Amino acid sequence: MGQLCSGSHARENDVASALAITEATHTKFSVRSGGHVPVVGAQSNDNSVLIALTKIDIKEFNDDKSVLSVGPGNRWIDVYNFTSPYGLAVAGGRYGQVVLGNESIIETSAIWHQDLSWALKGGTANYSIVTRFDMKTYPGRGGIDDPHTELNPSIEVHPFEDEGFFRSAYLPFVNGTFSASPVSIENFTSIPNTWYDTVSHRENWVSLPIEVAGVDDNLRREQFRALALKVAPGVVDLAVDVMLRPALESGKLSEVNGSVVSVTFEHIRQMVLQAAQHSGVYAMDVDPADVILIVTNWLDAQWDELMCSYSKDAADRLEARAKELGVSYDLIYVNNAAEGQNPFAAYGKGGFCGGCRRYGRSTTQRE
Repeated sequence: MGQLCSGSHARENDVASALAITEATHTKFSVRSGGHVPVVGAQSNDNSVLIALTKIDIKEFNDDKSVLSVGPGNRWIDVYNFTSPYGLAVAGGRYGQVVLGNESIIETSAIWHQDLSWALKGGTANYSIVTRFDMKTYPGRGGIDDPHTELNPSIEVHPFEDEGFFRSAYLPFVNGTFSASPVSIENFTSIPNTWYDTVSHRENWVSLPIEVAGVDDNLRREQFRALALKVAPGVVDLAVDVMLRPALESGKLSEVNGSVVSVTFEHIRQMVLQAAQHSGVYAMDVDPADVILIVTNWLDAQWDELMCSYSKDAADRLEARAKELGVSYDLIYVNNAAEGQNPFAAYGKGGFCGGCRRYGRSTTQRE
């Protein structure tokens, strides 16, 4: 596999040139950006050219620093370290500049090329190669404006341990000068820690994502799987009973070196949906729901089939049980989908595929 766009600091023109070369030589190609879903082969083709965006690592403010433009080659920690000296932070972004399959370089937003901007919300790599994200900046401070929005439970079990155990995580950050262990909540802070406790004063907010990243050694094999449930009483218990307890009780996973099964509830809140609608580009036809991210981890390749099978079978049981109880929701969040899942039907009423023809050849070139 060859590699294009691998210079010290590549830009959008390099991507367009790479596409022109593959077009002229009738060469299949794949695109690798930052990546999120650990699906083997999702960003590659056999006997093809890889267009790697790693070196498109620009970080630039506009004149009043209200917008930060970021290249896809950055990691979040690169962005945080760039903005924090200015007392600023970003919480995510919108597409800004893209390269089409016909080598055109265009700007896309709720105003320019709105149909393409809409399609990119749920069409993943089928429409263009994103070479710049534009992000609104905010004051970089601690604090929780609405504490209820921070209740984002992540529950996991470790079958490989002698007895197995549950654990969950909560990661608040509050800006101010005060005791890290106030007397008013000592009945809470005195509870023995079962996992990882780093309540302390920090130099700035960037220390928190650095510390969280340090908890994971990135040496484990991993699979994501996604499904959704309606916001309703008992859905957390349902996921725990169907996904997690059997992982401890079956006995099969206890033999798997380093096995971990986790369920994370990523709430789609009304305010999030309203903000997306107000942005002018809205692709997810959903009501408030709990998007469930199921993650399995293990250390050795010999257990790939067993761990992936457990994840799929347990998720299928959870979905079937949710339908019986009337709490299932027809949504597979595309950024958490596993191999074999089809997330596109729930995005834009399944209307994404037609756009590929309007914006040139498919960027993935899989045929």
